[in-house]
Amino acid sequence: MCPPTLAGMLEGQRGGFGGGLPAPCLWVLALDYTLWPFWVDTHVDPPFQRGRTGETRGATQLLELFGLHSFLHRVEIYPGGKSAHFHRLQQDTGVPFAQMLFFDDEERNIRDVSKLGVTCVLVPNGMTQALLTQGLEAFARSCPPAPVPHTAPPQGAE
Repeated sequence: MCPPTLAGMLEGQRGGFGGGLPAPCLWVLALDYTLWPFWVDTHVDPPFQRGRTGETRGATQLLELFGLHSFLHRVEIYPGGKSAHFHRLQQDTGVPFAQMLFFDDEERNIRDVSKLGVTCVLVPNGMTQALLTQGLEAFARSCPPAPVPHTAPPQGAE
């Protein structure tokens, strides 16, 4: 079964974000101990396929089982360091680091990725609605205000 509130949290966000908060262009969520409370490579049994992040079958199966694929436009399970992964994501998508939001359970990943300018949220005990909200609020605080368009005065006005 899906982690208790994750599908509901994501479903609630399909219609947009309340309060006029800016939305990240790219959301990145770690999997193990962020979306589910175990490591896919060491804590799962058949019929799931085990493997480190380089072998993505088990993680992909869980995303499908939990019904999360319908919320994801892109799934990328990267077998390397988070900073390198974010550089590759930025190159592949063209999304600036400042327009990304990242959730992970490991402090070292949060520390490394935040140095790139990505808004990061530590997930100590699994994803929750409160952490989702915290992430969106932190992202909104980190975004520079949108420029106010300059309007020319009406003809004849000074």
